[in-house]
Amino acid sequence: MMAAALPPWPWAEALTAVGVLSFDQIARYYGDTLDLAEVSKAAVVFREAVWDPRRFGRGARRTHRLLVAEVYLRLGPQRGQWTVPDPQRWPRPDAEIIPPGGGRPIGLEVDAGKESRRQWEEKLAAYQRPHLGLAGLWVVACGGPQRLARLRHWLKAADLPLPWHLDGLGDWAGGLPHFAPLPTPPPVPAAPRSTRYLGPRAEALAPAEAQAWLAAGGRVRERRLEHGGWVVVIEPP
Repeated sequence: MMAAALPPWPWAEALTAVGVLSFDQIARYYGDTLDLAEVSKAAVVFREAVWDPRRFGRGARRTHRLLVAEVYLRLGPQRGQWTVPDPQRWPRPDAEIIPPGGGRPIGLEVDAGKESRRQWEEKLAAYQRPHLGLAGLWVVACGGPQRLARLRHWLKAADLPLPWHLDGLGDWAGGLPHFAPLPTPPPVPAAPRSTRYLGPRAEALAPAEAQAWLAAGGRVRERRLEHGGWVVVIEPP
């Protein structure tokens, strides 16, 4: 049975989108003083945060998930269309954001400073796959200059086929990064079709012989596609 929808709290939409909001985030962004007894009737109250019961997951990865929530809240109306990719997808960004003006989604990855170099290398290797459909990869990290320098180095070393942008949470002004459109790849030329020449009794003609017939006044009686190639039937002169 699916859990019931959340009550019409001012922050219910945000909680549905990101799954968890800290008491501090609710106070800062919504000015709401929580009645925890009432809130706990419809949501999970755990570790100084309110959790959507449909996405509680025993409160795992609290710091990481609250960082995703902070990005969502700080973007405000600039976040456009915010979606969480299917758990079975790989790579699976923390969110995909279509800007208010439309276009391809931006893949968001947040870094809470706990993932190792190997974990980031594995994650970035997944973004090497073609045809992801993303405008770019946006990484928002909490941590000091040393952590940001490491992330920048790992991102550069990955040599991703799509553009990327790194923001430190402390310095980020709150807007979406701009990614220039990727160049359109040149069209793949169609494979040339083969041509077989036949005489009036379906006898095979060499190309040179067929051209000689035509030069001497012969005519093309039929031209048809067959098994991906042209068959040209020629009447002799």
